[in-house]
Amino acid sequence: MNRRLFLTFSGATVVAPLIPAWASAPSGREYWISAQGKKDFGLAWVEKSSGNTIQVYTGFRGHQVIALPGDRVLMVARRPGQQLAVADLASGDLVAQQRCPENRVLVGHACVSPDGKKLFVAEADERDGAGYIGIYRADDLQRISEFSSYGIGPHQLEFMPDRRTMALANGGLHTRAATGKQVLNIDTMESTLVFIDSHRGTLQGVQKLNESKAGMRHLAVSEGGDVVIATQLQRGAMQHNNVVALGAIKRPGEPLQLLQAPQTLWASMKDYAGSVAINSQHQVAGITSPRGNIAAFFSLQRGDLIGYHEFHDVCGITSSANQQNFVLSNSQGQLRVLDAQSLRELPQQRKTIKDCSWDNHLAVLRT
Repeated sequence: MNRRLFLTFSGATVVAPLIPAWASAPSGREYWISAQGKKDFGLAWVEKSSGNTIQVYTGFRGHQVIALPGDRVLMVARRPGQQLAVADLASGDLVAQQRCPENRVLVGHACVSPDGKKLFVAEADERDGAGYIGIYRADDLQRISEFSSYGIGPHQLEFMPDRRTMALANGGLHTRAATGKQVLNIDTMESTLVFIDSHRGTLQGVQKLNESKAGMRHLAVSEGGDVVIATQLQRGAMQHNNVVALGAIKRPGEPLQLLQAPQTLWASMKDYAGSVAINSQHQVAGITSPRGNIAAFFSLQRGDLIGYHEFHDVCGITSSANQQNFVLSNSQGQLRVLDAQSLRELPQQRKTIKDCSWDNHLAVLRT
């Protein structure tokens, strides 16, 4: 089911996608790619036009997958894994693997520098939960440096339009591999959105939410510099039972503000937003909730709800290469495509990949 709440945007700004300096001229092939698996873990991708699928098994569960120069893709281990793996898009071969340092764990997220030469990988120290950004060479995964994430439990990070500043969500949670998802600092957790100079590793700014038990974990950055956040609540540690918004937006020069939607929408997400994506051309942000079986869409300009799409266990979301669509994925190997302006589904583009269980995050790559 699809609902479009507003049909037009007054004065909408059309912004062209930011193309990385290392990106070659596209051939027209578009791939939808994600970590996947329930027992045999790895990553998989689907070529949009043909539907051809390649699955690559890595032996560890991944989380986010990002594009690298040379038509390669990087998969980052889900917390509390320690492995990185690079696959070649054409052959499907694993071409590089690496582990993070001892006493560190990966938390599933990384981003590549605008020149394509470095990887910035979110890491956490097992001993105290302190966050770090490990810096690796993109060509061979050799670790060359690090700097602080200025928080506990770092998660997703992305470059801002200036190609130097990074936005990073510190979820605030200290966990250890030995104790699973048990939160060791629930009373003192502090989640932050930070801005870091990627050249110097210095802190440029900090934003917080009023709800102290809302962990900011996932984010997306628009071409205009808007940062949209998706949060997850530690409901058991909260002192009230109020419905809490699970999305926020940080616009340039403004403080972090909650996205606006009816309480019934936020309540339906059951305290868990799993992923976020932005379509800069149509000025729309999408936030998914697998617990709520829903993807909700918001106006970047107004910060209010403009539509939603119901889809069982939906979590992966991304904008298509041409910025005309949102693509959604779920744990049953299903893919759906929505028109980014009307938010209507294009049912003829539905795909189901046999023996594939998409993980939480979906990416679109164009070669």
